[in-house]
Amino acid sequence: MKAFLDHSGDGRYKLSNVGKAAYLMINDTAKILDTIDYLVKPKISGRLFLRRVFAFLLDVAIFIVATGAFLDENVWHLVQLHWVDVSRHMTKIISAYSHTFFAAFIVFTLLEAYRGQTLGKYLVGIRVTSVTGRRLTIVASGIRNAGKVFLLPIDLLVGIFFLRNEGYVRFFDFYTRSMVQSVKDSVPSQMDTHSP
Repeated sequence: MKAFLDHSGDGRYKLSNVGKAAYLMINDTAKILDTIDYLVKPKISGRLFLRRVFAFLLDVAIFIVATGAFLDENVWHLVQLHWVDVSRHMTKIISAYSHTFFAAFIVFTLLEAYRGQTLGKYLVGIRVTSVTGRRLTIVASGIRNAGKVFLLPIDLLVGIFFLRNEGYVRFFDFYTRSMVQSVKDSVPSQMDTHSP
Protein backbone atom coordinates (compact mmCIF):
# COMPACT_ATOMS: atom_id res chain seq x y z
CA MET A 1 0.00 0.00 0.00
CA LYS A 2 2.88 2.37 0.74
CA ALA A 3 4.05 2.18 -2.88
CA PHE A 4 0.77 3.69 -4.09
CA LEU A 5 0.58 6.61 -1.63
CA ASP A 6 2.83 9.47 -0.61
CA HIS A 7 2.43 10.94 2.85
CA SER A 8 2.67 14.70 3.12
CA GLY A 9 3.91 16.39 6.26
CA ASP A 10 0.46 17.69 7.29
CA GLY A 11 -1.04 14.17 7.68
CA ARG A 12 -2.65 13.94 4.24
CA TYR A 13 -2.04 11.35 1.54
CA LYS A 14 -1.84 11.62 -2.23
CA LEU A 15 -1.16 9.14 -5.02
CA SER A 16 2.49 8.41 -5.70
CA ASN A 17 3.78 8.00 -9.27
CA VAL A 18 3.13 4.23 -8.94
CA GLY A 19 -0.37 4.98 -7.63
CA LYS A 20 -1.09 7.33 -10.53
CA ALA A 21 0.11 4.70 -13.02
CA ALA A 22 -2.08 2.05 -11.37
CA TYR A 23 -5.07 4.41 -11.44
CA LEU A 24 -4.57 5.13 -15.16
CA MET A 25 -4.27 1.39 -15.95
CA ILE A 26 -7.47 0.59 -14.03
CA ASN A 27 -9.30 3.52 -15.64
CA ASP A 28 -8.18 2.53 -19.17
CA THR A 29 -9.15 -1.10 -18.56
CA ALA A 30 -12.61 -0.05 -17.33
CA LYS A 31 -13.12 2.04 -20.48
CA ILE A 32 -12.12 -0.88 -22.70
CA LEU A 33 -14.44 -3.28 -20.84
CA ASP A 34 -17.34 -0.84 -21.24
CA THR A 35 -16.92 -0.98 -25.02
CA ILE A 36 -16.96 -4.80 -25.18
CA ASP A 37 -20.40 -6.29 -25.68
CA TYR A 38 -19.97 -9.48 -23.67
CA LEU A 39 -23.70 -10.02 -23.21
CA VAL A 40 -25.41 -12.28 -25.68
CA LYS A 41 -28.73 -10.92 -26.87
CA PRO A 42 -31.40 -13.60 -26.56
CA LYS A 43 -32.89 -14.73 -29.84
CA ILE A 44 -36.45 -15.82 -30.39
CA SER A 45 -36.87 -18.44 -33.07
CA GLY A 46 -40.01 -20.41 -33.74
CA ARG A 47 -38.16 -23.69 -33.39
CA LEU A 48 -36.58 -22.78 -30.04
CA PHE A 49 -39.92 -21.48 -28.76
CA LEU A 50 -41.60 -24.79 -29.67
CA ARG A 51 -38.80 -26.72 -27.95
CA ARG A 52 -39.33 -24.61 -24.81
CA VAL A 53 -43.07 -25.31 -24.88
CA PHE A 54 -42.47 -29.03 -25.39
CA ALA A 55 -39.93 -29.11 -22.54
CA PHE A 56 -42.43 -27.36 -20.25
CA LEU A 57 -45.18 -29.84 -21.16
CA LEU A 58 -42.79 -32.73 -20.50
CA ASP A 59 -41.93 -31.27 -17.08
CA VAL A 60 -45.64 -30.87 -16.25
CA ALA A 61 -46.35 -34.44 -17.34
CA ILE A 62 -43.45 -35.74 -15.27
CA PHE A 63 -44.75 -33.95 -12.17
CA ILE A 64 -48.32 -35.12 -12.71
CA VAL A 65 -47.11 -38.73 -12.93
CA ALA A 66 -44.46 -38.46 -10.18
CA THR A 67 -46.90 -36.97 -7.66
CA GLY A 68 -49.76 -39.28 -8.55
CA ALA A 69 -51.92 -36.32 -9.53
CA PHE A 70 -53.05 -38.14 -12.66
CA LEU A 71 -55.25 -40.29 -10.41
CA ASP A 72 -57.21 -37.27 -9.16
CA GLU A 73 -60.50 -36.45 -10.88
CA ASN A 74 -59.78 -32.71 -10.63
CA VAL A 75 -56.85 -33.09 -13.00
CA TRP A 76 -59.11 -34.81 -15.50
CA HIS A 77 -61.54 -31.90 -15.21
CA LEU A 78 -58.71 -29.63 -16.25
CA VAL A 79 -57.63 -31.91 -19.08
CA GLN A 80 -61.17 -32.31 -20.40
CA LEU A 81 -61.75 -28.55 -20.12
CA HIS A 82 -64.86 -28.79 -17.97
CA TRP A 83 -64.61 -25.12 -17.08
CA VAL A 84 -67.86 -25.02 -15.09
CA ASP A 85 -66.67 -27.78 -12.77
CA VAL A 86 -63.16 -26.37 -12.61
CA SER A 87 -64.34 -22.88 -11.67
CA ARG A 88 -66.66 -24.33 -9.03
CA HIS A 89 -63.85 -26.34 -7.45
CA MET A 90 -60.97 -23.91 -8.06
CA THR A 91 -60.19 -23.35 -4.36
CA LYS A 92 -60.12 -27.09 -3.74
CA ILE A 93 -57.88 -27.65 -6.76
CA ILE A 94 -55.44 -24.90 -5.75
CA SER A 95 -55.15 -26.13 -2.17
CA ALA A 96 -54.88 -29.77 -3.26
CA TYR A 97 -52.02 -29.01 -5.66
CA SER A 98 -50.18 -26.21 -3.87
CA HIS A 99 -47.63 -28.72 -2.61
CA THR A 100 -47.08 -29.94 -6.18
CA PHE A 101 -46.48 -26.39 -7.41
CA PHE A 102 -44.07 -25.75 -4.56
CA ALA A 103 -42.22 -29.02 -5.24
CA ALA A 104 -41.99 -28.13 -8.94
CA PHE A 105 -40.61 -24.71 -8.01
CA ILE A 106 -37.91 -26.24 -5.77
CA VAL A 107 -36.91 -28.95 -8.27
CA PHE A 108 -36.84 -26.61 -11.28
CA THR A 109 -34.83 -24.03 -9.32
CA LEU A 110 -32.21 -26.52 -8.18
CA LEU A 111 -31.85 -28.24 -11.55
CA GLU A 112 -31.58 -25.01 -13.53
CA ALA A 113 -29.04 -23.57 -11.08
CA TYR A 114 -27.01 -26.79 -11.21
CA ARG A 115 -26.81 -27.49 -14.95
CA GLY A 116 -29.35 -25.20 -16.57
CA GLN A 117 -31.74 -28.03 -17.39
CA THR A 118 -34.88 -29.55 -16.02
CA LEU A 119 -35.61 -33.07 -17.24
CA GLY A 120 -37.82 -31.68 -20.02
CA LYS A 121 -35.08 -29.30 -21.17
CA TYR A 122 -32.56 -32.13 -21.07
CA LEU A 123 -34.77 -34.35 -23.24
CA VAL A 124 -35.29 -31.67 -25.91
CA GLY A 125 -31.67 -30.46 -25.84
CA ILE A 126 -32.02 -26.93 -24.48
CA ARG A 127 -30.60 -25.19 -21.44
CA VAL A 128 -31.05 -21.93 -19.57
CA THR A 129 -28.04 -19.67 -18.99
CA SER A 130 -27.42 -16.09 -18.05
CA VAL A 131 -26.90 -13.71 -20.97
CA THR A 132 -23.18 -13.85 -20.17
CA GLY A 133 -23.25 -17.58 -20.97
CA ARG A 134 -22.73 -18.70 -17.38
CA ARG A 135 -24.89 -20.85 -15.15
CA LEU A 136 -27.67 -19.10 -13.29
CA THR A 137 -27.14 -18.38 -9.63
CA ILE A 138 -29.57 -20.08 -7.26
CA VAL A 139 -31.27 -16.71 -6.64
CA ALA A 140 -31.71 -15.95 -10.35
CA SER A 141 -32.98 -19.48 -10.93
CA GLY A 142 -35.45 -19.12 -8.05
CA ILE A 143 -36.81 -15.81 -9.33
CA ARG A 144 -37.08 -17.17 -12.87
CA ASN A 145 -38.94 -20.29 -11.73
CA ALA A 146 -41.27 -18.36 -9.42
CA GLY A 147 -42.53 -16.68 -12.55
CA LYS A 148 -42.82 -19.97 -14.43
CA VAL A 149 -44.53 -21.98 -11.70
CA PHE A 150 -46.73 -19.42 -9.96
CA LEU A 151 -47.26 -16.55 -12.44
CA LEU A 152 -46.87 -18.10 -15.89
CA PRO A 153 -49.79 -16.36 -17.69
CA ILE A 154 -48.68 -12.90 -16.51
CA ASP A 155 -45.02 -13.78 -17.11
CA LEU A 156 -45.74 -14.76 -20.73
CA LEU A 157 -48.11 -11.89 -21.50
CA VAL A 158 -45.67 -9.22 -20.31
CA GLY A 159 -42.78 -10.92 -22.10
CA ILE A 160 -44.52 -11.48 -25.42
CA PHE A 161 -46.24 -8.09 -25.62
CA PHE A 162 -43.58 -5.80 -24.15
CA LEU A 163 -40.18 -7.53 -24.29
CA ARG A 164 -40.31 -9.53 -27.53
CA ASN A 165 -38.22 -6.94 -29.41
CA GLU A 166 -35.46 -7.36 -26.85
CA GLY A 167 -35.43 -11.13 -27.39
CA TYR A 168 -37.50 -12.27 -24.40
CA VAL A 169 -40.79 -14.16 -24.28
CA ARG A 170 -41.00 -14.15 -20.47
CA PHE A 171 -40.72 -11.21 -18.10
CA PHE A 172 -38.76 -13.21 -15.54
CA ASP A 173 -36.15 -14.14 -18.17
CA PHE A 174 -35.72 -10.41 -18.80
CA TYR A 175 -35.61 -9.62 -15.08
CA THR A 176 -32.92 -12.23 -14.34
CA ARG A 177 -31.11 -11.67 -17.65
CA SER A 178 -31.44 -15.32 -18.55
CA MET A 179 -32.06 -17.02 -21.85
CA VAL A 180 -32.81 -20.46 -23.17
CA GLN A 181 -30.65 -21.82 -25.95
CA SER A 182 -29.82 -25.07 -27.64
CA VAL A 183 -27.26 -27.17 -25.77
CA LYS A 184 -25.09 -27.29 -28.88
CA ASP A 185 -25.05 -23.47 -29.00
CA SER A 186 -23.99 -22.99 -25.37
CA VAL A 187 -20.32 -22.77 -24.44
CA PRO A 188 -19.35 -25.71 -22.16
CA SER A 189 -16.42 -23.97 -20.49
CA GLN A 190 -18.64 -21.09 -19.36
CA MET A 191 -21.36 -23.46 -18.18
CA ASP A 192 -18.88 -25.36 -16.06
CA THR A 193 -17.76 -22.23 -14.24
CA HIS A 194 -20.12 -20.95 -11.58
CA SER A 195 -20.72 -17.22 -11.88
CA PRO A 196 -19.84 -15.21 -8.76
